[in-house]
Amino acid sequence: MNCPECGAHNPDSAEFCQYCKAKMINISSFEKEEQEERDKYKGHAMGWYKFLIYFALFAGAIMNLINGIIFVTGSQYGGRKEAVYAFFGGLKTIDVIMGIICFVLCVYAIITRVMLAGLKKAGPPMLYGFYIINIVSMILYYVFAFIILSPSGAGFGDLVDFRTIVSFIVPVVMLFVNISYFNYRKNLFVN
Repeated sequence: MNCPECGAHNPDSAEFCQYCKAKMINISSFEKEEQEERDKYKGHAMGWYKFLIYFALFAGAIMNLINGIIFVTGSQYGGRKEAVYAFFGGLKTIDVIMGIICFVLCVYAIITRVMLAGLKKAGPPMLYGFYIINIVSMILYYVFAFIILSPSGAGFGDLVDFRTIVSFIVPVVMLFVNISYFNYRKNLFVN
């Protein structure tokens, strides 16, 4: 056991530190496990980690669920859904596919949250995958939508607005921030 004052290692049965003579505190095995868990985080700011597991991944799951419902039902077109789908036949197919991807991402976000909260080794790579799938699916959606809409004279500017740009930039930034953050904390995710 280590001395609470000087940190020197002493026999488990010692009542006083053999180096500084401070009174030794005998702690239970449960308390030792708790202390080892706290020691594991020493030197690592974990605020971002807590933000991810307590807010960001739940928010991501909810947003993907909402987006999935919007895509599958075609409600992004309001009352013009039937007219839009009648004029642009392939658009309904890519909307439904994108909706299904959003539902999968909803579940994936929750699984990723569980993996990160349990300090599982697969947690950080799953988080990177979450953002990569978001980015790639969004790019593919807009490419296919552009291909379907371009014969009607619609330009790429008709598809992309400020919200679209932000919804693309956010997962890109989150991907790079999290790669940097978790590379520094690899030793914590070993389970």
